[in-house]
Amino acid sequence: SNNEVAYPVTAALLAMQVTSGPLNIRSGPGTGYSIIGQAASGQVYISDQTSSGWYRMWWGNGQGWCSGSYLAQASGTAAKITGSLNVRTGPGTSYAILGTTTTGEYWFVTGTSGEWYRIWWKGQEAWIWNGYAQIFTV
Repeated sequence: SNNEVAYPVTAALLAMQVTSGPLNIRSGPGTGYSIIGQAASGQVYISDQTSSGWYRMWWGNGQGWCSGSYLAQASGTAAKITGSLNVRTGPGTSYAILGTTTTGEYWFVTGTSGEWYRIWWKGQEAWIWNGYAQIFTV
């Protein structure tokens, strides 16, 4: 084992759907880490790393981990963020801002409205403008 790394990881971009919720999102890959939020059954997030059956995924302003026991791989459309974007409660600039994305994040797209993509953000439905988002299939 490599003692220089806190936990072994395997990198892969996967769309992971919550199969049993509410699912605790944690600060690290294990039940000993603090809970930073909860995702509902049916929600889909993009995971970029796995460790001992746990999946790291983008969760609001940062990333969180959840147990693969309550996830199933999904398929669909993902957005790679290429610039800072406001995350809003609806598909337009008049809607309230929930947070901000960062370049290099990945989000699963659950729908579209005009120039806006619908995503799950910290367990709730949210919208991002498509101007700084590159679409690809997962």
